[in-house]
Amino acid sequence: MAGGKTSGSCSRFQANIFNRNKCQNCFKARELHLQNELEMEQPQEETQG
Repeated sequence: MAGGKTSGSCSRFQANIFNRNKCQNCFKARELHLQNELEMEQPQEETQG
């Protein structure tokens, strides 16, 4: 695998040519892929205490 993450996900959804609802790179459903992208965009809060 060239430049892929070891977690089995990729940075951007690309529709599979046979199944448009799955990513051609990581084969995850589009909904799951978009959820992961939204989680990564949100700023992470640090707790101090």
